Amino acid sequence: MSPADFLRAECGNVQDTLDETLRHDYGFGNRHEYYAECSFRLKVLQARLEKVPKGDQPALAGIAYSLSELSRIISRIERSHLGEFSWPFADELKKIVDPLCQEDPLDSETRPILHILSDGGLSAYAFHPEAGRWALPARRRIINIVFPRTLKHYVLYHSLLGHEVGHAVNRIERHDSYLKTNVLKAFRAKGPLKDALSATAWMRTRDAPSEVSIIRHYYERNYPSWLEMDESRLDGWHEEFMCDLFGLMIIGPAYLLAQATMLPALSPYVTAWRDRHPPYACRAYLLSRAWTMLGWQTPKLANGWANKAMTDMLKHALSGPRTHPWVRVFDDAQIRTVVRAVRSLLDSCEPSLYSPSGPKVLSRLVDMLAQRLPPCGAVLGRQGGPANQRVDFRHILHAGWLFWWAVSTRRFRSPLSFLQVNRLCEQGMVQQQAINLALGHALMLEQA
Repeated sequence: MSPADFLRAECGNVQDTLDETLRHDYGFGNRHEYYAECSFRLKVLQARLEKVPKGDQPALAGIAYSLSELSRIISRIERSHLGEFSWPFADELKKIVDPLCQEDPLDSETRPILHILSDGGLSAYAFHPEAGRWALPARRRIINIVFPRTLKHYVLYHSLLGHEVGHAVNRIERHDSYLKTNVLKAFRAKGPLKDALSATAWMRTRDAPSEVSIIRHYYERNYPSWLEMDESRLDGWHEEFMCDLFGLMIIGPAYLLAQATMLPALSPYVTAWRDRHPPYACRAYLLSRAWTMLGWQTPKLANGWANKAMTDMLKHALSGPRTHPWVRVFDDAQIRTVVRAVRSLLDSCEPSLYSPSGPKVLSRLVDMLAQRLPPCGAVLGRQGGPANQRVDFRHILHAGWLFWWAVSTRRFRSPLSFLQVNRLCEQGMVQQQAINLALGHALMLEQA
């Protein structure tokens, strides 16, 4: 069998695997979209294969690489069938991803295909990037976002996926120049992370929190390369900082709480860093300053216990291990520049930018949780009939974190567990989708 014959056979194997995926359901509308896209890519590769001159090994290797990538995409899709994720959350996330990651905002045929799949481990929240369309025979980009399987119904933790949306946006060609010029360039304008040499000196400086010396000693024995920054790793750090801002400005307060809860649990020291990830304390400081600059006002809620819980919750999320000067790797001028740039980009891709809720909406959502009801825009009018309202799913997440903070700090007594609060919020999203459909149908009847 020649190399070309082997690849022809593999094309058939990929086709069989793709056909088998039709046995499963992958969320509303996704099945036919991804099948059509993958079929298109396979047909292009098969056509290229037939045109390769005999003995052209580089051309065959290129086709083999693209075929292998297509196989990986299909295998990921197989792990994203219904039942593996909170699909109400996925549906809401798709509404944000679509306008942000559409290759051509004027061409609906370039809308991305979003798939969310599960994986093991608490650090499984991730984004699988796909090369640009210039590198693959593709019409639409397929975006895979990963979450921890054990946290299937924990929609409050899924707020962290706002960060992963940032990674997806950073792979879209039409945003590339804007982000490099207005965000990533600002991170490199000055300070300890302006270049690899400065970053290495910053990691090794004695003017750091006391536990950093313990961290450095551990890295010297186990990961010596982590004490030597290079430009590629520094680019990765800057992308992480940028994606934190995307998470905050896409999801809002729920992102702050999810990050402040989960990230410190994954490392014994908040000042530790990883190969591609900067210290959590530096990320938390950036978000606390960004929060202040965004000017989001804290709503005054109807219940006293909820107000006190709100104050305590935000204090927890915006303070903590970020007082040492070592963690302040960017100054306010740099942060203000990148906040303005990210906010402008999100604002141009409605409904991506988070907008704070009014006090009445948030108070009602928290009260519904206190009554063990799914938080949503279900409202009774004065005559007893429905007077339902649209409610952003991000406000449901905010209310969920606020209510749980009140319960966990004993501001409010409730038998609900954290999982039960998450399940109520998840159900609230389902009911809100039904409310939105009903409101939309009623509006159509009025306009008819």
